[in-house]
Amino acid sequence: MRIRMAMLAAGVAAITISCGDLGDFYSQKSQSGPESGPSQAPGAAPSYQTVRTQVFAPRCLSCHSASAGNEGGINLETYDSAHALAGRIDQKVYVEKSMPPAPSQPLSDADRELVHDWAQSGASP
Repeated sequence: MRIRMAMLAAGVAAITISCGDLGDFYSQKSQSGPESGPSQAPGAAPSYQTVRTQVFAPRCLSCHSASAGNEGGINLETYDSAHALAGRIDQKVYVEKSMPPAPSQPLSDADRELVHDWAQSGASP
């Protein structure tokens, strides 16, 4: 019985030691978190889907969608409608920083950069 317990303890210790590096793996994964949305290759232009998921859906569609009346004549629900207005979106979001208007919480610098990068890189789908 003692031998079995010693072997079990040794096995648990070996597994624990060999998995020790996974703590770093999981902590790095959780820093990006599920709220960061679809990932993209470093240096790659963001896609509409990335911008829609990370910025438009949570922060813009409450005003700029068909169900909300397309405020300002802007609809961000589809690629085609957003692509046609990419320059105007970039101007309002990145240059003027007038979207979203008060009293809404301003977009983060990272969100503004994401929209800007998408618009300036050709507003890819």
